[in-house]
Amino acid sequence: MDAEVRPGEEPQMDDKTKNARVKLSKKAKEKLKKDAKKAKERAKKEAAKAKQRAKEQAKKDAKKAKEKAKKAEAKAKERAKKAAKQVTPPASPDDIPLTDLNVTALRAIARQRGLPGYSRLTREQLLDTL
Repeated sequence: MDAEVRPGEEPQMDDKTKNARVKLSKKAKEKLKKDAKKAKERAKKEAAKAKQRAKEQAKKDAKKAKEKAKKAEAKAKERAKKAAKQVTPPASPDDIPLTDLNVTALRAIARQRGLPGYSRLTREQLLDTL
């Protein structure tokens, strides 16, 4: 094989060399196919892992949202309880101590109860009478 090779021409090979090259290229192709198959399997596994991580994260997020909603609901109930405690029903005249009322209110109560001469009584006299 000492023959000179011209540019653009393939070198002369004997059958043994040609067969070796063909075998090598077949092996290389097979290896490339195997490598590609492995890479594809790895990619599928990674995709499955990523999908699983996304599901787990979604579950965590849903759990947090649920907890946050429960806290907000508990807070709202607490506020409602406080508001209910702060609201006082309208006081009836019987619930208010007479000493807190002015003369006009005391005379109105005396009129309701039918006391004679209430209009001439002072505040102190109305308190004693009622």
